[in-house]
Amino acid sequence: MSQSVPFLTRCLLIIGLGVTPATTLAASKPVPVIPLDRIMVVVENSVIMQSEVEARMRAARRNLAQRNIALPPNEILERQVIESMVLEQLQVDTAKRRGIQVSEAEVSQALESVARQNGMSLSAFLNKVKKEGMSQNQLREDIRRQMLIRQLVDREINRDIQVSESEVDNFLSEQGQRGADQDFNLSHILIAVGESASGAERTRAQELANQIREKVLAGESFEKMAITYSKGPNALQGGGLGWREAGRLPEVFVKALESIRPGEITPVLESANGYHLLRLNAKRGGKTSGVVTQTNVRHILLKPSEVQTIESATAKLNRLRERALAGEKFDALARANSEDAGSASQGGSLGWMSPGQLVPEFEKAMDQLKPGEISKPVQTRFGVHLIQVVGRRTQDLGDQTQRLAAKQQIHQRKAEERLQQWQRELRDQAYVEIIPEGS
Repeated sequence: MSQSVPFLTRCLLIIGLGVTPATTLAASKPVPVIPLDRIMVVVENSVIMQSEVEARMRAARRNLAQRNIALPPNEILERQVIESMVLEQLQVDTAKRRGIQVSEAEVSQALESVARQNGMSLSAFLNKVKKEGMSQNQLREDIRRQMLIRQLVDREINRDIQVSESEVDNFLSEQGQRGADQDFNLSHILIAVGESASGAERTRAQELANQIREKVLAGESFEKMAITYSKGPNALQGGGLGWREAGRLPEVFVKALESIRPGEITPVLESANGYHLLRLNAKRGGKTSGVVTQTNVRHILLKPSEVQTIESATAKLNRLRERALAGEKFDALARANSEDAGSASQGGSLGWMSPGQLVPEFEKAMDQLKPGEISKPVQTRFGVHLIQVVGRRTQDLGDQTQRLAAKQQIHQRKAEERLQQWQRELRDQAYVEIIPEGS
């Protein structure tokens, strides 16, 4: 942007660059030069330091090397890294303004979960991270930021999305006309266009997308083109989106993908937020069986409030868990303590739950429990839970399963589309300035 840097930022820049006292210059002994950190990007009232950008650059290079993706020129990689960090900072700052907080206990719980997902003990995982150049404090801060963003997205995007029965009917009708549903493994390039873009700007974006397609067809790496040009959320991963159910994709994407073979790329596709190129990496038949595993589950819910913090709710649930493990009846504890008005009177029972009926954090913790086991406190957007699995069964739900799966896919598609629009608006409206070295 052309706006000048605020006074406070200028002061910080002076501190960051380090003004050498005249007496030091006159000293007889040479003074070793110590590299000083500096502000590299101003994002509204926050700053991104050069050391932070360099750390992300190292991580990006390591990730691309592990995936055998050729590195782009340094200035291109840096531009994409900075853009990613700017969007992240805007979301973190927005979350804090909304009053969203993540406690130390929640970060510790998430850290343990990440270690388990990697099949490692916490100490082994921390040692591995340290060998890759990241301190435990840096790791905890990264996890905290991602948790803030997830809670913000859940509040700003996911919570308000509705899927009507008529939308489910239309989805199932279209799926029936296509035959069995498909899952697609995709890579994606987005040439973004703002909502207020002129006709000429849209034309230039479309021409760029066509030029990129021609380069890929001539043998240029799709991943390199994604890192260089894409404004999609996975640009730094070479545009890789992984497996996506057809129902999660816009219909224009699905129709184009059905007409090509793995390894081929689509024509340039237009949407409200720009022009897209998709490469089909693989495809497979969707899940058409109506047989699901249901879980009979109950819980105790405590809700954060002005008088009950996340930490105090977690501590209380830990005490209740110890009482239950010592022999007290879970249902009695739920009746006496749970703040879920709908289930407390039923001893915390939620009944038989099918996959996708509960929020992801709850369902993930529930799925890891054997019948009779009790989870540690689990946080969701509703509060903090203790979860006990009562039993499991296999059930053939037929049409009901199809409708539930359809509803989930439609919800995910709407959420992804709305998130991209919201992030673009957040970025377009923000004050961002990159500070040249030596300024």
